This record gives sequence, C-alpha cells and structure tokens, in this order.
Amino acid sequence: GLSVCLWGNILLNIRFSSGVAVFALGHILYSAAYSALLRPKILDIVPGICLFALILLIASQLRGLFISPPEMKRICIAYAGIVCIMAGKAIANFCRNPNRVTFCLMLGSLLFLFSDAMLGMRKFCYWPKVPSYMSLYAYFPGQFLLGHALFWLDHKKEK
Repeated sequence: GLSVCLWGNILLNIRFSSGVAVFALGHILYSAAYSALLRPKILDIVPGICLFALILLIASQLRGLFISPPEMKRICIAYAGIVCIMAGKAIANFCRNPNRVTFCLMLGSLLFLFSDAMLGMRKFCYWPKVPSYMSLYAYFPGQFLLGHALFWLDHKKEK
C-alpha cells in the first residue's frame, strides 16, 4: 500500500483521476494487509460505514461544493468509501486487539482520511479555500505512522 500510494502521489499532480485510482488501489492493499493482520469479522465493517456516512453527511452540508463532471462525483464517492473501509478496518483492529501496531495503523489511517478530505475540499469547494498545508500536515505523519507500524510489526516477529 505504501509504495502504491507513493505512485498515486506522483500521478495526482499529473492527472488527478489517475492519481485517485492509484491511491484507491493503495487503500485496497492497506485494507487487505489489515485483514491479514487480524482476520476480518462481520462487525469490522461498522466503523467504516459510520465514517462513510459521516463524510457523506458533511459533504452534503458544504456550501460551494462543486464536483464536475458527474463521473468525477462518482469517483470521489467510491474513493471515499474505499478510504473509509480502510480506516474502519484499522479502527476495528485496534478495538479488537489494542497494541502499538494497531494504534499506529489506526491513527495513520485516520490521518490519511483527514488528509484526503482536506484535499477534496481544496479541489472541489469554492468557499474559503482550505490551505494546502492542512492536507500535507496530516498526510506525512499518517504515512510515517503506517511505516512505523511496519517497524513494530517486524520487531514483534524478531522476539
């Protein structure tokens, strides 16, 4: 997921929709890794659904939100669903097995979600522009925490 998201970052600045597609793939890979870490249970989907509902509620209340063409709106909704499922699985893992690894994965995923929300607002909202640094201030610590969790996961295996 980490490597794929690096490419998504590059593509995002070249062609936005291609970058979103690659980031979505990265988040799917993160979700798969989180599922390999702790076998999924049916209730693991609940936090992701709650996050997705919250994102849709907030987006429906934003004045000046303009996503065009309609295909881009569908892409954004699908992407939001994928990111929320990823973050929701990380939350579920932490709730089921609270430890340093699952905490870093949860916090990193939530920072990723916040970063993407800020990027979306910056790209598609016409009311007070969200400063670009808000997205970056969440994105890089989120990536660091995801990488840090890999360190702790590897460290646990050595013991």
